[in-house]
Amino acid sequence: VSVDAMFDVQAKRIHEYKRQLLNVLGIIYRYDCIK
Repeated sequence: VSVDAMFDVQAKRIHEYKRQLLNVLGIIYRYDCIK
C-alpha cells in the first residue's frame, strides 16, 4: 500500500467528517435563529 493511497483515504474520511460537522452546525444555527 502506497503512502499516497493511505493519505487519500484519510483525506476522504476527514472530508466526510467535516461535512457531517458542517451539517450539524448548520442545523443548530437555523434552530437558533428560529427560536
